[in-house]
Amino acid sequence: MAIPLLVSVLLPSYQHEQWIGETIESVLNQSYENIELIIVDDASTDNSIRVIEEYATKESRIKYETFEKNQGAMVALNRCYEISSGEYIATISSDDIWKLDKLEKQVKVLESNHDIGAVFALPTFINENGEEITNVSNGFLTSTKPRTKYEWMNHFLVDNCICYPTSLVRKECYEQICFFNTAYRSLPDFQMWIRLFYHCNVFVIDEPLMYFRVHSYNESGKNIPNIIRCQTEHKQILKTMLEQIKSLEELRKIFPEHNKMIDIYDDRFINYYFGLILLKQKKPFYHDLAFDILFEEFSKNEITTVIRKNNLYNSVDLSKQIAESDIYKIRNILIERKPYIHIFGLNVLERIKTNTHKSIKFLGITILKKKINAY
Repeated sequence: MAIPLLVSVLLPSYQHEQWIGETIESVLNQSYENIELIIVDDASTDNSIRVIEEYATKESRIKYETFEKNQGAMVALNRCYEISSGEYIATISSDDIWKLDKLEKQVKVLESNHDIGAVFALPTFINENGEEITNVSNGFLTSTKPRTKYEWMNHFLVDNCICYPTSLVRKECYEQICFFNTAYRSLPDFQMWIRLFYHCNVFVIDEPLMYFRVHSYNESGKNIPNIIRCQTEHKQILKTMLEQIKSLEELRKIFPEHNKMIDIYDDRFINYYFGLILLKQKKPFYHDLAFDILFEEFSKNEITTVIRKNNLYNSVDLSKQIAESDIYKIRNILIERKPYIHIFGLNVLERIKTNTHKSIKFLGITILKKKINAY
């Protein structure tokens, strides 16, 4: 009988003392037993390390390290990966729970389909107390639709529908494309899927195999810092998508809905057309990257010569669209500075709003200041 392949389970830990014990047990109690559990704690200040040590003293399959200084989840995850020795790599967050047959079902898919490099599944959402949440939108459900690598890229342009803690990936796939990028905090998994799904065949099991915990300080929580990080990282992820595309024919396969705009069949124009496709999207970070790309392309003589010859979208069009897009919301800022008096087109008296004061300025001199509630 063949020896089952070793699965390395990577568990970066941080500030989850109330849940990490349950997480560890859900891994150790898997019906697929040939595993190693690698835990790296990112300098937790609660009792997470004590909980980890209690389990590690009883279970030889656990390897663990602790950071002396907080370095971020992706640094901890990458350290787990460096320690790992399994042929398959699974990842889990320190507040989530696997169903007990999760690994068994996924290993079976990989061992029966050698052309598949990674397998995923669906989550069930739970709250802080482990109770199922039924009134939450589950965008992960769209992941079960079979797609080619080109169709995945098209979908990833606007949405990440893959649940990170459900992953089981052949280590050779990670070796081919490199592991997670430690620069990312909010969307490291999305950046990984852009690379992984383009170079490896994937399969998503149409079944919930883990419990995804939703609580007030999830990294994916909808607070202002997270939203800002997500949009900034999403722009960088779009650069990663562009890096995967090596020919104009690939671009056409990824975005067939935009093929009518592609009228020059020259691989030198991949970036140019990708920029135009980004301008079709609504959110500012798409336009921000599009303008970066198009500025760079319009600085190349071989590009601008063909553009002028064929009377295509040019730098004049670009300058107009930059003003219309207003990605830095300059119009909103100017609206906050409402002029009271105009003399020959010069604002000499205006109201200035700040977080804590209203000021009236005349020729740059404050003549009235009143403390108000922040707004």
